[in-house]
Amino acid sequence: MINSGNLKHTKICDFFNVLDKNLNLNEEIRKHDGFTIKTENLFNIINDLVVRRNEIAHGSLSDILDNSIILSYVEFVEKYVNAIIDILQNRFESEFCLFKKDEFRVTIEKFRVYKGGLLGILGGKKYVLDTDKEILIERDDFSVFSSKIVDYREFSGTDDIVIKLDKKIKENQKFYVFDFEKFNTIKEGLS
Repeated sequence: MINSGNLKHTKICDFFNVLDKNLNLNEEIRKHDGFTIKTENLFNIINDLVVRRNEIAHGSLSDILDNSIILSYVEFVEKYVNAIIDILQNRFESEFCLFKKDEFRVTIEKFRVYKGGLLGILGGKKYVLDTDKEILIERDDFSVFSSKIVDYREFSGTDDIVIKLDKKIKENQKFYVFDFEKFNTIKEGLS
């Protein structure tokens, strides 16, 4: 169990590991923008702040930080907290998209990926898509994310469409439409 005291970086990572055994927060933060430095001492500022806080609380502060150093500490902590927030938001979004994909998906079978986030869908009119709706996209590692449709075009004389998505896509990915009809039927059954 995690104690309730001030948490150094390793204890913060342990706390999140209790919440999710598959989350290696230390590695995830190191991959995040601004933390690409490959060093064991990357998170010493967090640990130093905990030590300083404890010294102040117990009346035995050995030295005071110079004003010129305080700003770099504040910037680091802000970057650190924002990285954790981004990681958790992306994880939540991925888990939510995975749930939506598993429970309420309609697989887009015949498609072609074009440059610029364009997805051509043969027989795509049957999916009832339009701008501001979303497509679920599954990567090779089975992680799922959503992408909003920012433009929609129909080809006259066919049931084919092309949509422009707000995220980059690849030919080897799988694409799904969210089945609102099934979702609403289940939602109504729970009411």
